[in-house]
Amino acid sequence: MKLIKFDLPINGGKVKNLEELRDNLTDELVALARSGQLTRWLAVRKHHQEAESVSAAVANHAEQIPLFMALCESIGVQVDAGDVSTMFNPPPLAGSRLKKSANVVYESDVTEVLVPEGVLNPSRISRFYYKIGDKVKINYVIALIDAGDSNVAILSPASGVICHVGIHDGAAVTSGQVIAHIQPY
Repeated sequence: MKLIKFDLPINGGKVKNLEELRDNLTDELVALARSGQLTRWLAVRKHHQEAESVSAAVANHAEQIPLFMALCESIGVQVDAGDVSTMFNPPPLAGSRLKKSANVVYESDVTEVLVPEGVLNPSRISRFYYKIGDKVKINYVIALIDAGDSNVAILSPASGVICHVGIHDGAAVTSGQVIAHIQPY
């Protein structure tokens, strides 16, 4: 039986080889491993030792952080435990700067990127062009939505740095849904 190669959806893109996977590690790796998709992807690409190691990691680690660390080790990536802990347990209000004055907290400087009102429900993200840490300018196209017979561009509502992405290519979205956050430079 011939196995069909498929790309691994991670970090808003499609990963085709082990090097690309190593360069695009996110917390999504845990869900891909638990679903068995990561193991199948590695096996199809004839990375049998890594596939077996990933299966063992999933069987031996119930908690997200130890599992992520084991998965990174399985694919030959060294990661800092503190960085991994921060990835899964961000500090309160990470990515935002709140202004306090006389015990009053004003709205955060972080800007939400929303699916425009009037987009047919449900629609799908056909392409998200940025990842966390990327700089974007106001009115730049951040994403495209496949809205049936047309594409709808989502424009950046502010200039800044992408500090959160809540969707991936192919994800279903609805009008008014928050898909990302932008913080000032």
